[in-house]
Amino acid sequence: ILAAHSVSIARDTWVEKDYPLVLWLVPSNTIRLQTVEALKNARHPYREALDEAFGGRVRVFDIADFANIRPHDIRDHCCIVVGTIQTLRVSNTEGRKVYAHNENMEPHFSARPKTPPGLETLENGEIKFSFANLLHIHRPLMIVDEAHNAVTGLTREMQTRVNPSAIIEFTATPRANSNILHSVTAQELKLEEMIKLPIILSEHDSWQNAVNGAIAARASLEEIAGGDPEYIRPIVLFQAQPKDQEVTVEVLKKHLLDVEQIPEEKIAIA
Repeated sequence: ILAAHSVSIARDTWVEKDYPLVLWLVPSNTIRLQTVEALKNARHPYREALDEAFGGRVRVFDIADFANIRPHDIRDHCCIVVGTIQTLRVSNTEGRKVYAHNENMEPHFSARPKTPPGLETLENGEIKFSFANLLHIHRPLMIVDEAHNAVTGLTREMQTRVNPSAIIEFTATPRANSNILHSVTAQELKLEEMIKLPIILSEHDSWQNAVNGAIAARASLEEIAGGDPEYIRPIVLFQAQPKDQEVTVEVLKKHLLDVEQIPEEKIAIA
């Protein structure tokens, strides 16, 4: 919902277009399909916010359907293309449809110079009719959901290809040195009743104590659940650290087996 409202704010304060082209990037195909469905639904709050800002002149496309975009769509509407970060973030563009030459895209390039700077070209030097080149020309507003997942050495390379006019990132865990425009604490969200589940935070002086405390809390909840007429099995979800850090999946599992004496059949690894 914040991303939907940010499109008109960016239009009014930064993007010098009445109808910006928006590249809305999400972390997975599942979320991509959900987001496209929501944005195409005229009764959904996402779409309502956009329709109100642009007088109903909104077009929504799944990135898989980019060939359906017409020049008049971009000229007369706020066009939103929803895709995954992985679709564009590649070192080798060969074989990727968004970077491939597509004759159906020719109307977008008919009035363009033969070899404009910054665009990928064919072997004969002529401009490649690709969706990536289309983005480069129109300088989209880029919205990145779960932005902390977008951090790789290829990100700058991808940005050079897409040539965004602005990038707005949303994340619960911003990177170091991020240009944070606005930050909201969990307490603020809770006071605004945006978090419906009860949250109880406990600090521990070590990860081992945190694990032990979580296991004890689960046992307490299981005892309470025993009085419920329906079967309830409380579970604990531990998020291990990446392989180059201390508490990896292997380290955590060994601790659960050896120290906490949890039977191996009761431990699942996602």
